Amino acid sequence: MKESTKEWLGIKPADFIIYSGFLLLVPIYYSSNMIFDVLLSLTGLLLCLVSCWIGMKPHPDLGKFTNFVKLVAYPACTALYLYAVYLNFTLWQ
Repeated sequence: MKESTKEWLGIKPADFIIYSGFLLLVPIYYSSNMIFDVLLSLTGLLLCLVSCWIGMKPHPDLGKFTNFVKLVAYPACTALYLYAVYLNFTLWQ
């Protein structure tokens, strides 16, 4: 499979890392323990940042547009994660 196809389908290693970070939002949402929420939130944030570090690197086999989308999408997903964590601590609990 071509690199661009893997990138657009979201099946690269950095994508799975950020997916696991977002999966941690589920127990955070249902938990009422503040320490548990903070630990899971920080773990998810760390996973999102690692995903940015891995996934934002330009790939020589990809076009300029795809590399630009990578540069924008990973930080945007991390910001979305931070917003969900913010909502958890302000509105959901």
